[in-house]
Amino acid sequence: MLEHSTQYINWCFVNKEKDLENLKQQKITKYRKIYQKVLNKNPQAEIQLFGIDDENVILNFYVSQLVQTCQSFPLKVEAAAISYFKRFFLKTTLLSHDPKKYLFPCVYLALKTEEIHIDNFEHLARQFRDPFFAQFPDTEQDILKVINFDLKIYNPYTPLLSLLERLKEDEKIKWDLEKFNRVYNESIKITRICFYDYLVFEVPHGLISLAAFLIALKRTEVEWQSMPALADFANLNDDVRAEVERVQLFVEKYEVFGIKEEAIKALKKLKNYHSQKPKDDFVKPEKHHHPNPPSDPQNALANAEKKPPA
Repeated sequence: MLEHSTQYINWCFVNKEKDLENLKQQKITKYRKIYQKVLNKNPQAEIQLFGIDDENVILNFYVSQLVQTCQSFPLKVEAAAISYFKRFFLKTTLLSHDPKKYLFPCVYLALKTEEIHIDNFEHLARQFRDPFFAQFPDTEQDILKVINFDLKIYNPYTPLLSLLERLKEDEKIKWDLEKFNRVYNESIKITRICFYDYLVFEVPHGLISLAAFLIALKRTEVEWQSMPALADFANLNDDVRAEVERVQLFVEKYEVFGIKEEAIKALKKLKNYHSQKPKDDFVKPEKHHHPNPPSDPQNALANAEKKPPA
């Protein structure tokens, strides 16, 4: 089913790493052209180069905000909202789009796609303290056009939850409930980290869920090798083992990575760009977008940190 989906065709870069690198290179080229344009108009500008690494740091910060925002919804809503957000900014830049403007629309699109009923749309927006509520219709259309209306989302939570449920019901495994819950929670935590950067675009979701489960077993000190039903997990082929190790290294990196601290540094660079840019020279987005210039990105960090009320 996945192999015939728009997600696989348009947004999955497994064995298509060059395509993802080409998209990133296009973004780098866009950034260089934008900065050169600013310098041509203002040669004395003391401008700090803002690049794709800075963009990733800021996007990862907002992904963490989407996780907080979606805590009261099913995991599939969280996965869809993050996927829409990351797809949108894979095709656009932070120099022409304020990321916090797209948080709530991505969540709302995810709720509709996953058929989660919301009684009061405006009340939901107020809960999330969305300062761009009046622009919501245009913003939603921007997202849909950029992601080409590819709304069906497959995510690594689905195979993970299926695996955990199957193992929980397996009578051959005498789970201690408290230990199983620890494995469950740790697996979800690890899978969630895999939404940073573009790992979920590059690694098959089944391998991400398998890696999350195996890492969780190790961390919770479950003696799974002695459980016959789990014996197959000890006999992974070299390719699978390599992907599991890749996921583990990625997770370990972002568990110690100061996302908020790095985002503050990157946001300062972004603010520097907007302060040096000629006031009448807004970067024009792609033709199908509305030219909505970003608001002060430093304030974006403060506003994004406000959690929705319980």
